[in-house]
Amino acid sequence: MIIDRYVIIEKVGWGHFSTVWLAKDFKYNTFVALKIQKSAPHYLEAAYDEVEILQTVARNSTKKEWIESLKDYYRDEKRENFTRDDCHIVQLINSFIY
Repeated sequence: MIIDRYVIIEKVGWGHFSTVWLAKDFKYNTFVALKIQKSAPHYLEAAYDEVEILQTVARNSTKKEWIESLKDYYRDEKRENFTRDDCHIVQLINSFIY
């Protein structure tokens, strides 16, 4: 259940549309950032767009072509194996309406 999953620790940022909070995720026993979007209809539409973009990035970051393209960015390093973590992208774990 989402309600029992997260505990807010402190506010870490804010903007015109949302606030960002450091939280403990009890499902995975880790820390996460929760972005809380304002509920007005035009803000909600922006939130849906952001979730869609982050889901697309997450899908693409697991594709072989995406991982192979990292070799261009890390060409000065003597590495052959790369993972999604080397992309340095935000990882959308979950989205929900409360």
